[in-house]
Amino acid sequence: MSIRASILVVTLLLSGCSQEADQGSPLVTPPTYGPGTAVGGGTQVGGPLLQVLVSKPEHVLHQGVRRVTLAGEFAPLVFTEEISCDGNGGFHLEPLEVISGHHDPALFLVLETGRAPFAFRYRDFRVETAERFIETHLVHERGAGFVAGIETIRLDVNRREGGEFNWVVDVDPLSGLVLASEEWRGQALLARVEYLSLDLQPDLTGLPIGDHLFDRTILDTSTDLAGQLGYKVLLPTLLPHGFQLESAVVMQPLPNDPLDKWIRTEFGDGLGRVVMLQRRQDLSVLYNGEARGEVRVDQIGAWTIVTGSLDAHEIILAGKVSETNLLEMLQSSL
Repeated sequence: MSIRASILVVTLLLSGCSQEADQGSPLVTPPTYGPGTAVGGGTQVGGPLLQVLVSKPEHVLHQGVRRVTLAGEFAPLVFTEEISCDGNGGFHLEPLEVISGHHDPALFLVLETGRAPFAFRYRDFRVETAERFIETHLVHERGAGFVAGIETIRLDVNRREGGEFNWVVDVDPLSGLVLASEEWRGQALLARVEYLSLDLQPDLTGLPIGDHLFDRTILDTSTDLAGQLGYKVLLPTLLPHGFQLESAVVMQPLPNDPLDKWIRTEFGDGLGRVVMLQRRQDLSVLYNGEARGEVRVDQIGAWTIVTGSLDAHEIILAGKVSETNLLEMLQSSL
């Protein structure tokens, strides 16, 4: 992937989710379900355990140190980070120490600081939409766990169909926080995030708490996006199984350049998400009759990332889905 594309992926994706997706669900202390009980199907649809699971960490006042392990087709990278959330949607994620797996720990910490908001929203396990999550995933309780001195409910999460990933998560039934999560592709561990400590009454004075990196304008996904903007928007019609359009925003990374605008659409199945970024058509290219363009596909851990140009739009498309899925999305947007 080119340096420019890498920078765009790191910075533009940082803007995060729509305001609608940021709203937390009420916390309800769940009953004790027996091992193997299905949640999200049968009599447990919409039950209290699901309500706890879909609570958003940025809506829970807390601070904690976490150990992160990233694996895959390379030696595991292990580092620690501190997460601070103000309970009102703001957060601050700071990498602390590289434990193993990187040749230049100081450089990694600098780079990870820039990637932190993206990691918080997209690397970590989080249920975005309860209804979609129920439709596309199955949850089974494994029993009790113990993380950061707190007894948790340990859950297996699997996609109902069409998915290659599965998760094991430990949920604090009182705060709703996911205190540990493992992401697997079959028998291969891809990532583990685990709280080492947790403070539910922290003093966050002096921390740069925030939410979105760039100013953004939220679009109405129920009406034609091109009609709202006054120019063409690429919008996929062929989506991975269970996914649908969930949000659309306009971002302006350079405030002094009113023409440098990106449309950011997000598609989800309740848990997984695909993000599509597109810069407005370059009309000079269209006038020259070169409207098709070309793209490049890269695989980074569980993420597939497509970058390039299409129909004179500069494009970035990223998600934990297959290359075929992403290329079908692009083709269907023409």
